[in-house]
Amino acid sequence: MIVITDRQLTEMAKAREAGFRVDLARAAIDEYPNIITGTEQDVLNIISPMLDRARALGFTSPREAGAFVLASLPVGESRLQETESYLQAAFNAGADASTRATLLIRARDQALAGKDVDDAWCF
Repeated sequence: MIVITDRQLTEMAKAREAGFRVDLARAAIDEYPNIITGTEQDVLNIISPMLDRARALGFTSPREAGAFVLASLPVGESRLQETESYLQAAFNAGADASTRATLLIRARDQALAGKDVDDAWCF
């Protein structure tokens, strides 16, 4: 029988999280080559607090948190939060992670297009 201690589990979780952050940094560099000109470490320094913020906002799965970071990078968090799709993602905590991640990326597209919540109510 294999016995894994709490300490070993904690170390495995930390390693998995570190690997996720590196993968996300690489994805950001690939997604935005014209915006991100720094090194992988530079990007890690930028996205780490963004990941923490995503989780604090309730985007807890890796897919949701990663989508939040990738959506926020080109437009900023405040602009992202002004879109209808962001509000749908934020206030639909019962939806699956894939749906919420898709809404976050759609929010980025809306923000880049200059559409916000106020535009949705214009007739």
